[in-house]
Amino acid sequence: MLDRFGQIAPKVFVSVDGYWYAGKRIAIADKLAEIVPELPGVTAVVIVPYLARPRRSRPGCRRR
Repeated sequence: MLDRFGQIAPKVFVSVDGYWYAGKRIAIADKLAEIVPELPGVTAVVIVPYLARPRRSRPGCRRR
């Protein structure tokens, strides 16, 4: 992943704080703390608080 970001040399890094996978909450703050310092051109980091929001079902979706 760092190879891809290195190719585009981003100035601003935007990410969510985590994601849901197979019904489990996956926080990625530790990963971001490793990645961002490796991108020398980044001058700002924006973290969107996705995990803090309550999960809602979408119409037509079923929980397993």
